[in-house]
Amino acid sequence: MRVAIVNDVWSAAAPTAGATLDRFTTLTGWAEAVQDAGAESVAVFQRFADAAEIARGGVTYHFLSDGGAPRPPTWFGGASTLGRALAAWRPDIVHVNGVDYPRRIRRIRLAVSARCAVVLQDHGGFEPARLSIVRRAWIRRGMAAADALLVAAPAQVTLFRESGLVLPTTAIHDVMEGSTTLSVPPRARERTAPPALLWVGRLNDNKDPLTVLRGFAAITERHPDATLTMVYGAADLESEVRAAIDRIAGLRARVTMVGEVRHEDLAAVYAASDVFVLGSHAEGSGYAALEALACGVIPVVTDIASFRAMTDDGRVGALWRVGDAGSLRDALERVLSQPLDVQSREAMALFEQRFSWAAIGRRAVEIYRGISRT
Repeated sequence: MRVAIVNDVWSAAAPTAGATLDRFTTLTGWAEAVQDAGAESVAVFQRFADAAEIARGGVTYHFLSDGGAPRPPTWFGGASTLGRALAAWRPDIVHVNGVDYPRRIRRIRLAVSARCAVVLQDHGGFEPARLSIVRRAWIRRGMAAADALLVAAPAQVTLFRESGLVLPTTAIHDVMEGSTTLSVPPRARERTAPPALLWVGRLNDNKDPLTVLRGFAAITERHPDATLTMVYGAADLESEVRAAIDRIAGLRARVTMVGEVRHEDLAAVYAASDVFVLGSHAEGSGYAALEALACGVIPVVTDIASFRAMTDDGRVGALWRVGDAGSLRDALERVLSQPLDVQSREAMALFEQRFSWAAIGRRAVEIYRGISRT
């Protein structure tokens, strides 16, 4: 089975082909995981500023230039360069990252042979039920050219099926969209120390840091030495968060605002933490939560589709209602009342079984084989 992966977005912050691969660890991780799981050959076809070819980890990366911007407009269809390259490579499966460029998807379908299956992978850029009529028709047009759609969580299979975006004849499968490159660090603290909570995520309305602060404040009576460390890049609500920390009794001494941390330094941050907390209203998957699992940091996250999948429906860690600080307080109390070492080992075991690159590669190859036309 020959698998071609198409990626249309690149970053101006990575000015060379090699830097792009270093930056796009989910792209390289997926490709190498599929290769390791038994695909005969894997190649990535990456839009880029310049043409290049790199072999890495058993995968060949073809960088194709069309003179366009890093993120194409929604009507993007792409140059014929990709179609010719795919046809020459003769894949059995073409895996397209994203569903945002229907014209591109349809041109890929026309460029490859009839025996080649086209698979789209949703990366959580929208809520199917909230699309405008125009965008719904636009995305459905691209979906109609595909044989299968990949989503991150089982509940999203139903969500997409009921949305009407996907034809009844199109298969939908769940597989986590990515894993982590972080090495699991040794514990930096004893579990008997006061509980250390960790936030890693943007400070925005979707992640809901203000509800998290209220929920954290509610547990400090029973856990007066508990701390919360907040790591974030985008800081839309930073002023509101700082004001809440000053306003809510007792938070100023317990909450540390760290700001941005380089990805390669995050492992040490996870190693110094016991519980990972996030207030997301919606997620495509949730990479920070995956990394927390990998490092044995117990997830206490909102009861949304992706987090239900990532906690085995709350069997590992705890789930709480979106926007409900009291529900977060109760979830934290349940976790903190149980041995943290045991819960930490359960988190790491769940990651290895379902969300490591090896597990994702096996699942992806299983799906590919099920829809392959060869």
